[in-house]
Formats: sequence, structure tokens, C-alpha cells
Amino acid sequence: GAEEDNVQFHHGHTYAGNPVACAAGVAVITQLLERDLVGNAKRQGAHLRERLEHLATRFPIIGDVRGAGLLQGVEFMRDRFPGVVRPGKLVEAEARARGLLLRCGVDFAAFAPPLTVTEADIDEMTDILGESIAAVSASLAV
Repeated sequence: GAEEDNVQFHHGHTYAGNPVACAAGVAVITQLLERDLVGNAKRQGAHLRERLEHLATRFPIIGDVRGAGLLQGVEFMRDRFPGVVRPGKLVEAEARARGLLLRCGVDFAAFAPPLTVTEADIDEMTDILGESIAAVSASLAV
């Protein structure tokens, strides 16, 4: 047709049946099912919660443990850090120095490990978090 007919060659879009995107989606679903990643997330999320709650009993600077599944976090009580307005950032620096990358805000540390995480991984992460909190607590004498 003529150019003014506004005829286009409709070859597809990334969101509309693109074969590469579809293949990637099928691969993800296959991994989720074959490796029971949803079940692993449930099991490891419960283990993570247990470990974080244990840390909360050891360190009074942890005010709360919140989250669901593998998205969990601890809240740091700023009033338990006299004169410190960014306790989460102090913990973040200590954790990073020990090889643990955390998403920390001013008063929280959050975990969001991959669905493939193992119990040993969670133990290592929470051990490092505990060491980091202990170091910050010792430096502030709390």
C-alpha cells in the first residue's frame, strides 16, 4: 500500500510472544519446578526468621524482626544507640568489612537472598550480622 495507508510490519514485541523472552520464561519456570525453589524459599525463610529472632534475644539493640519468606529484616532501636542517628549504616559497614552485603537503612538491615539459598548460606549471613552488631555495640558501649 501507499505510505499514507500507515501500513506497518508487525513483527512482535518483547512483551508479545518474542521467542527469546518466551524461552527465558520457560527456563525460569522449569527451574522453579525442578529445583522446588518455592518450597526452598519457604523452608529457608523460616530458618532465616528463626536465626534473626535468636539474634534479637542476644542483642537488645534489635527492636523487631519483620518480614515474610526470604524477605526478612531487623529494626535497630536508635534510642539504644546514644548519640547515634544511623545505627543501620554502622552495622552495614561492619558487615561489608566481613564480606556480607546488606541493604541497610538508618535503622534497619534487610535480607533478600536468592531462592536457591541454602541453610549454610543463611547461617553464614546471620553469623556475620551477629558479629557486626556485636562490633558496633562494643564500639558504642551499649
